[in-house]
Amino acid sequence: LSYTACQVHTSTADASQADADARDPRMTPEMGAGCNPSRPLCRHLRIKEFTQTHVHFVDGTSIPMPDTIIYATGYICTFPFISQVEPVKGAPKPDHQLLSDGDIDGIPNLYKFLVLAYNPLLAILGVPNKVVPFPMYEYQATYLAHLYQRHIQLPPFDQMLDHARSHLEGPRPFTMGFKQVAYMNDLIDCVGDHQSRLGHVPDHWVKSRLHCVEQRKQRLGY
Repeated sequence: LSYTACQVHTSTADASQADADARDPRMTPEMGAGCNPSRPLCRHLRIKEFTQTHVHFVDGTSIPMPDTIIYATGYICTFPFISQVEPVKGAPKPDHQLLSDGDIDGIPNLYKFLVLAYNPLLAILGVPNKVVPFPMYEYQATYLAHLYQRHIQLPPFDQMLDHARSHLEGPRPFTMGFKQVAYMNDLIDCVGDHQSRLGHVPDHWVKSRLHCVEQRKQRLGY
């Protein structure tokens, strides 16, 4: 909630989160969180209701109606139709859907994080997270284009399924981070000599990405 960025208020669901925000080094005026260092960020508990003139919070406080309200609630993605996909011959019918619930943050049974092992005619781009997205999309799209032109042969179903499930070990298996580089190189290795436009991720891109990560750690603390 802001008054033309002269004053910013935040609202959170519980007091412990509000306290955590207060200690978060990213939430200081120096990091831009207050937009105006002379008027630091104001934290509130959950919004109770809106009236024509005010925003009221559950702790009994209120503020005049701001000019902008941003709902940063996050989201849960689901693909319920996956359970209805017709499997390839010899494969059992899948019973999974996309769950972003903290346990599995992607789609189970995706070969190379991309192609549904049960039916490779279905591919879903962009499932890995904590990545630089658009370069990854380009490598994924290049892989799929050559797959569907039959320049690439997929392994048997059992091997695809084993490969897909091997990535589900450990917490948040679809959080890729800097492993994105090896992932994109693997996709382009599978394409091989069928294309010449993309190659391995260039060194200057890797160095630039490493520099950005280091700057984030130094300045934001994570």
